[in-house]
Amino acid sequence: MKFKSTVFLLFLHINYSYFADSEINNEKPKIYMGRQIAYTMHSDAAEWLTRKERESEESTKELIEALELKPGMIVADIGCGNGYHSLLIAPKIGDKGKVLCVDIQQKMLDLLKQRAVAAGVRNYELIKGTLDDPLLPKGKVNLILLVDAYHEFSYPETMLKKNV
Repeated sequence: MKFKSTVFLLFLHINYSYFADSEINNEKPKIYMGRQIAYTMHSDAAEWLTRKERESEESTKELIEALELKPGMIVADIGCGNGYHSLLIAPKIGDKGKVLCVDIQQKMLDLLKQRAVAAGVRNYELIKGTLDDPLLPKGKVNLILLVDAYHEFSYPETMLKKNV
């Protein structure tokens, strides 16, 4: 009996650690155009986004270089989480540029702010988007970055239209 209880508790921990607050996931449609919508990652698992192995697994420095960022650019990081990419982008666009950090979880934005303050990064703006709107300023964004986020969009077509 103890084994079953331990497994059940482990399942609950994993389940609640990796999926966003039930409020967010309960609002999402389950299927969109025949495709299963992924659950939103919970902020309790945010440390995974800044794991040491991420650079070697995903070549993030190469990605950032391929974006050809220039000083003064306005870059939106949609689904920014705790700011892994946002904080890599910020120095590349300089003080006259800005990273628009968009997430639907306030706790992820709070974690990003803590990391930005600790790193001395100031050229960013936190935006709490909605399930169908990133709330980006119209006509102001030079580049939009989506990493590990599209599959979590509840309304992908609507989100993409609002990003144009």
